[in-house]
Amino acid sequence: MAVPKEIPMAEVLNSEEAARFLRMHVKTALRLARQGKIPGCKVGGEWRFLRSELTDWLRGNNDSSKFNSFAAGDRSFSA
Repeated sequence: MAVPKEIPMAEVLNSEEAARFLRMHVKTALRLARQGKIPGCKVGGEWRFLRSELTDWLRGNNDSSKFNSFAAGDRSFSA
């Protein structure tokens, strides 16, 4: 059985940090997240984003299911 890999804290962004990283208004980032257009998930009522997933999204690599599967309970996530 593989040992789960932890996600570094610097990799996890809140909605304000993600919006700043994407250079868009926070309301726009939240709307896109709710619509499933950018990768992220809600944790305790707050949106969280992985910097690497947002980078992939910007590059056009839109298969961003890794973070969502991790948040849903699949702790075998590897960055």
